[in-house]
Order: sequence, then C-alpha cells, then structure tokens
Amino acid sequence: MTGLRQLVIGLALLLLQSAAHGADLLDRVLVTVNSRIILQSDLETELHLQKLMAGAPNAPVTQTDREAALDRLIDRLLLQGEMQGIDLLPTTDPQVTAQIAEVRKQIKGAETEEGWRKLLVETGLTEDDIRERITEEVNTNLFLEAKFRPGLRVNAARIQSYYKEVLLPELKKKGAAVPTLVEVSPQIEQILAEQTLNELFAEWIKGLRAQARMRVVDKTLKLPGIEAPSSLSGMNFLPLRISNDQSPSPAGAAPPSPASATNPQPQR
Repeated sequence: MTGLRQLVIGLALLLLQSAAHGADLLDRVLVTVNSRIILQSDLETELHLQKLMAGAPNAPVTQTDREAALDRLIDRLLLQGEMQGIDLLPTTDPQVTAQIAEVRKQIKGAETEEGWRKLLVETGLTEDDIRERITEEVNTNLFLEAKFRPGLRVNAARIQSYYKEVLLPELKKKGAAVPTLVEVSPQIEQILAEQTLNELFAEWIKGLRAQARMRVVDKTLKLPGIEAPSSLSGMNFLPLRISNDQSPSPAGAAPPSPASATNPQPQR
C-alpha cells in the first residue's frame, strides 16, 4: 500500500468517524514517516509513558517534552520498518513479563500492586499499553544486539586509556579506593562497549532518517529537518528505558558512570 493510498483511506475513516460523532475531530495526524503515520493519540500515549516511567503522573508537559517524545516515535517507526519480516517475541513471552517486573522496580510508587494500578489510572494507561510497549522494546533490543554486537570489539589500549584518563581521576576526586586495571578491566570493557553501541546506533538511525520520507502534517509542530508541506496544511488524517546486560542504551542516553566500574551492578 502506497503512502498516498494510506492517507486517503485514513482521511475517509476520519470523515466517517467524525460524522458519527457530531463532526468532532477524534484524532489527527501529526507526522508521516515513509508510508506510516503518527497520531496525536500516539504522542499523548508516549507522554503518558514518560510520566509513568518518572513516577510523576501529574508532572506538567513542556513543549520540549512533546518534541522529544515525537522524535522517539519517529525513531520507533523507522526501527519497525527495519524489523519487518523477522520473528518477534509475542506479548506473552516470559522475557516480556520479566522485563515488566524489572521496569516496575525502577518506577517510584510501582512496587506494590495498589501503587501500580494507581499510577496506571493517573497516567491514563492500561496493562495492555505497558505490555505492548515493553514487548516492542524487548524485540528492538534483541534486533539491535544481533545487528551491532557481533562485530563489536574493545581493544586493550582503549581500556587502559579509560582507566587512566577517566576512572582514576574520578576515584581520586571522590577519595575512593583505587582498584588495579586488571580488577576493573571487564567492567570498563562493558562501559566502552555500551558507549560504542550508542554511537553506532546513533549514526545508523541518523542514516535512516536521512533516507526516510518524513512530512509534518500539523504545522504547529516545529521539527528541524522535517518539511511541513503546504499541500497538506490544515488536513488531518486518521491512522528504551529498557536495557539489560546485552542490550544497547537508547541513542543519546548518558554513558554509564565510570565509578560503577569499582562497584559493578548487573545492568537491567
């Protein structure tokens, strides 16, 4: 199905639903990415997820928050396009259930069932919303691992440089005990591998964005590098905080603290 055909069908569905509800607009397209579309409802769900992960359901949403959320949605659509045709884990997979449990441990107030249900209600999310999103991110992590990890190598020179130029100065500044290079080499290697994965992913997703056909349909949005076509102006159409010890951090995420090398914790 071509992008134009999808948009035409989407417009028809929107008109039908609007007519059935007194011509009230139920949803609207914000951005098109290749042949796929991002809705206002998608953005709102992303913002609600952001509030949930912060354990702050009543936190105000800024314009910066909205633009960052929309950027994440664009990257997710590009990744989904790259993952077409591969076997994906279902939402019922034990890995997904285990990851949900780990995520809840990281969210303030989500430790108990009562607190978890309260957060979901306050953020307007459902258990299915969470399970679907975490399933997507688990599958994405597995895909990126398979794509980038096999050829990744961290040589001894980089490990030694990190030890001398980053780790030792930080430990001395804190007055902490200084371990030997041999003691912390495995942890430093893991830190550098994660940093390299972040860089590789950032460059790759940048390339996908450069090749993608992206249009801003809602002209109230200002996204650098994405055209807002005048021919579609005013038209509305209907349509990873998750990591583990083998998963790369989201692009742009801060690298692990060098001090963690002296007290390594299993990454989740």
